[in-house]
Amino acid sequence: MEDKIFDIVTDLIREDIGKEEAIHKLLVLNSVSNCRCNEPVKCRNCDEMVVMVSEGEFCPSCYC
Repeated sequence: MEDKIFDIVTDLIREDIGKEEAIHKLLVLNSVSNCRCNEPVKCRNCDEMVVMVSEGEFCPSCYC
């Protein structure tokens, strides 16, 4: 993630992108880094640790 931030700041300094585009890219990068997709979470129904593609998806074991 640090490399991506560095690239965005470098592009901004070189004036390859504008301030608004840099802000947009940083916000998108931040929202992606906060995403819990593909991280193990505990199923609310069976308490099994499963990897969900997206939050709120059914547990593949019990389809809760």
